[in-house]
Amino acid sequence: MTGLHEGPSKDKKVKKKVFLGEGDALNLALSIGQTQEDSVQQKKEKNSKTKELTEVRASGSRKHSERRGKLAETKTLLASKRARAKKEKAKKRKELQKGSAASPSAPGSEAATKPARKSVSFA
Repeated sequence: MTGLHEGPSKDKKVKKKVFLGEGDALNLALSIGQTQEDSVQQKKEKNSKTKELTEVRASGSRKHSERRGKLAETKTLLASKRARAKKEKAKKRKELQKGSAASPSAPGSEAATKPARKSVSFA
């Protein structure tokens, strides 16, 4: 052998190339088109579901922000009530101290009242 390719050997039979007919080509094209349409339809459905979920979440977040606002409102209301009660308590304490210091009491009545609290330091 010289190394040059001289074509098919005589031992092998040469097969003729078989081309697809027009009907086969059309069927293949229809199959490819149908597959693409199905994938597009699936994507479309997926996107519509995502939009619906987003809308539901948005309405839920609005409710959440409304709840948060109501909670903050309630907290401020409770804080103001506590502050008002604390001020009233302090006023009553001052009035009691003024009343006990202003009116001299008899020695016998001193035993009947509660003794003053002693302050204790732990230093």
